[in-house]
Amino acid sequence: MVMGRAPESEVLALGAVGAFLVLANAVGDLALGLVYAPLSAGADPVISGVFGVILAIIMMACVGMYGAQDDPDEQKGWGTALAIFAAFSLWTGGGFLAGFVLAFTGGILAVILVHVHEAPLVDHRTGPSSSKPPPSGGGPAPPPTGWACPKCGWKNPADTPLCEQCRTSRDWWSGTGR
Repeated sequence: MVMGRAPESEVLALGAVGAFLVLANAVGDLALGLVYAPLSAGADPVISGVFGVILAIIMMACVGMYGAQDDPDEQKGWGTALAIFAAFSLWTGGGFLAGFVLAFTGGILAVILVHVHEAPLVDHRTGPSSSKPPPSGGGPAPPPTGWACPKCGWKNPADTPLCEQCRTSRDWWSGTGR
């Protein structure tokens, strides 16, 4: 992942390119099936091509809906749908197999990376990162204005007895509070 970009851009790119390859493979199957169908006894390439076009359209819709959602749970759902329909595309050739790999990877990334932008940066030695720069002039650091949760590392205001993130008592580690 490239720094400075949201993980959504990778999911959108992988899913869109994968769906396009599935569509290209399906259109090729459909064209060959229509040309050679009168010479063959079955219409399997035509059915495979139509099914592939339908799957590619559904996959493109999943990618578009993923990009349109702001709710992480909704994004996770559309990523799951993308991965499932990418797996179904294997029956039609999977977009020369590369389309399946790209779209399936995009769907899995959507599920895994959906909460990356929400997680606080935590250094377990010092607690969550602060947006305040270090003091200039080499003077002493200002006193801490809160406490870090001993369980999840979330930075909490000094006057709160429970972690705002996981609802753990600030005395959880000592065994005095639960």
